[in-house]
Amino acid sequence: MANLNKVMLIGNLTREPEIRHTPRGTAVAELSLAINRVWNNE
Repeated sequence: MANLNKVMLIGNLTREPEIRHTPRGTAVAELSLAINRVWNNE
């Protein structure tokens, strides 16, 4: 693996994560995340 990216997600899962695999065998997760922080783009 040439590069590694890290992400921290903070919130509440709204449903169970779904894990599937690409044709090459790489695991991919899909999830829904709820947050309650307000964002103002000013």
